[in-house]
Amino acid sequence: MSLATERRAARERVLGLLYEAEAKSLSGADVLDALPVPADDFAVSLVRAVDEHRTRIDGLLEQFAQGWSLRRMPAL
Repeated sequence: MSLATERRAARERVLGLLYEAEAKSLSGADVLDALPVPADDFAVSLVRAVDEHRTRIDGLLEQFAQGWSLRRMPAL
């Protein structure tokens, strides 16, 4: 498997993990800690980065979303 393919798979896994965290009102770190099989390092770093920068990410979404508040946006 190529690095690009592995990275894409990791990003898809991250999306699923972050969706799970949002649906369960948990942090990404809590979801990672509960995994029966650890995620790969790249996925872990992305999940932790979202946790660390969530306030800034949410602020950017609020700033640039036209006609949508953050509360109205689906978790995905």
